[in-house]
Amino acid sequence: MLKQDPNIWRLRVESVVYLLLSGSFLWNVFNNLYHEQNFANTTLIVGLLYSGALLYALYSVFVRRERYWKRLNWVREDAADHKESYLAAKQPDTDASSLDLPATITIRPGKLLWVLLSVLGIGPAIAVLVIAIITIVQGQLDVVWFIAGVVCVLALAVGWILFYEPSNNYCPKFVINDEGITAHYLLRRASLRWSEARLFASYSTYGRALFTSYISINELSGEPAFISWSWSVLNNPWWTVRVNGRPVDAGYSKLFVKQFNRTIVEHSKLPLCELVVAGMKKTGSNPVHS
Repeated sequence: MLKQDPNIWRLRVESVVYLLLSGSFLWNVFNNLYHEQNFANTTLIVGLLYSGALLYALYSVFVRRERYWKRLNWVREDAADHKESYLAAKQPDTDASSLDLPATITIRPGKLLWVLLSVLGIGPAIAVLVIAIITIVQGQLDVVWFIAGVVCVLALAVGWILFYEPSNNYCPKFVINDEGITAHYLLRRASLRWSEARLFASYSTYGRALFTSYISINELSGEPAFISWSWSVLNNPWWTVRVNGRPVDAGYSKLFVKQFNRTIVEHSKLPLCELVVAGMKKTGSNPVHS
């Protein structure tokens, strides 16, 4: 069996958390209605109806995602055993040269993203500090604790978004040599020998738990490990991709993808498969096919 994408469990947790939060809100609204016995209160009735609709929508999304993950896993397993049935219409360019090995590829935040994060972080931090000092001087400690709680919640939300970004597992580093490929992600490490690889594939998947936007994912997987990447970060001012320290600029990006794919095919001896799950679009525009 192939190693499963660990992001699936994260998306499942996200869906369950959203369901629990929505259910909790719905329960609080119902309790308010019941104890006050004020079913004529328009605001509460609208809140109850809205919460019920939201809970149903979240449940529908959760069920749809769960079905998708099961289908995708089945397609992956089947493609590993019957590659000829899943071959991509356009295979990696055989005329392209491979990367010079060993090669180290890194994806890091670009200068623009660092500036944005600094502005978003320093500005509110200064404002919170000033407000905290004023409230402490005035003896309003309850306000200070409230502000501290809000800051903690916002910090956790930002951390969740950044550290669990599914399109690139956040700031990965890929080390490729004649033995295999190793991916160093922020919170995990995966290593796969070329002889252990069973599937080289591309497909579209959901970007976040509650959204219908798609991201194009490429994977090299086997029983020991699952390694994935997305070249959506190429030519993106928010991110910087480097090969052995050299930035992959707009003029080199297409050649880089061809060289990367050629390296995978040449060493793993696997063709590129295109996986399509019912209800998802094909990855025809994915640069992996270049």
